[in-house]
Amino acid sequence: MDVNLTVKAEGLEVLLKYAASGIGAVAGPMLAPWRASREAQARIISAHAEADSVRIIADAQAAAQRTFASGSSVEDALEISPEGITQRLEYQERKRQANISAVVREAARELGDKEVIQHEPDHDWAARFFSSVQDVSSEDMRRIWAQMLAGEVETPGATSVRTLATLRNLASSEAKAFSQIARYRIGNFVFPDPNTRYDGYTLPLLVEVGLIRSTHEDADFIDVSSKPEVIHREPGYILVVEAESPSSTHLRGHEVTRPGKEIAQCIEPQPDMRYLGRIAHSLQKSGFTLKIATDVFRDAGGGLSYRSEDLQAIEPIHP
Repeated sequence: MDVNLTVKAEGLEVLLKYAASGIGAVAGPMLAPWRASREAQARIISAHAEADSVRIIADAQAAAQRTFASGSSVEDALEISPEGITQRLEYQERKRQANISAVVREAARELGDKEVIQHEPDHDWAARFFSSVQDVSSEDMRRIWAQMLAGEVETPGATSVRTLATLRNLASSEAKAFSQIARYRIGNFVFPDPNTRYDGYTLPLLVEVGLIRSTHEDADFIDVSSKPEVIHREPGYILVVEAESPSSTHLRGHEVTRPGKEIAQCIEPQPDMRYLGRIAHSLQKSGFTLKIATDVFRDAGGGLSYRSEDLQAIEPIHP
């Protein structure tokens, strides 16, 4: 007899474990204010010693440039006081706490009352996540980080540490450019929409930041034998191709890297049905029917699944 030993827990309960693990690892003030305070005091003492040497350098620079600067503005601008050091450190810690709090709250809203598999957080992953997110002030970028945290709570291992590093180095403008391309992603490929013209800058940029593998077109091979083939499986929807008889075809597109795919899962909008209709038209010429299921659920193992009766055929649209 098979016995299911999977233990479920509230998503918010597991989210708190991640927060406790990650924030403690970076000495954040949310759950360990005493530790943050003591470390800040230690940095203040060290900074006082550094301030004396910096002031000497500042005096020398000011003396050398008095003929080019009016008054004593140089000395004033470079003046470093113990009070200023304290204020700077306190401001930095408050700002970091606000960034972390915003991301955790957004992740909590995303999880809602969901149940997830009870598990121990990967403490190295949590440390890297929160050490990165504490310095993210952009609301749009924090939303991506929150989606990533919620996804990791739901499915441990969903996001690699390499993806965390890629996202940390991603500018808001680069994330926005990728979001425009990611809406045309199916599985591991972005299939250009015939009605959309990419500029010559976007794809090379996304290659440079590590989200698209190359700018030349690759092929995604689709092979259907006796059962429907899933070509896209995400929390929002699942795409399936069917054929009356064994068939195969390939679509030309741009391959998405693993970090690109994992970040795309956090920023993709709801399915673009007009775009999918044009893809359905391309597949129809090869004998395929494209179907979609929007009622997606997690099975006992935590994987995304659907019920066959929930599949709906997508109406082909001529480009």
